[in-house]
Amino acid sequence: MKLMCQCCGIEKEFADDEEAFQQGWDAPPHFSGYVCCDLCPAVCVVLGASHRLAHADWEKHGRPDRFSVVRCGTDETFGDPDLDAKLDKAAEELMKMMKVQ
Repeated sequence: MKLMCQCCGIEKEFADDEEAFQQGWDAPPHFSGYVCCDLCPAVCVVLGASHRLAHADWEKHGRPDRFSVVRCGTDETFGDPDLDAKLDKAAEELMKMMKVQ
């Protein structure tokens, strides 16, 4: 099956919907009504949040090989050099809290 991201327009072939989901795509049946690749946050399509700065960066420097809020997020979060570190620290703290309980 071939899917096309409703945000950036990239197309990719998958064996089935489960393979697409395992590779990070938001697509039916796990996400109904929207198809987004592993680099485009579904919030951009669902809520109409701008993601244009990321797409412009990809045109200039190539698509990233993995998701990063700094290079793939909404225009509001794009390019904040401290954001990934802040998110990593918050996730680490959350994991510590979960282990305690």
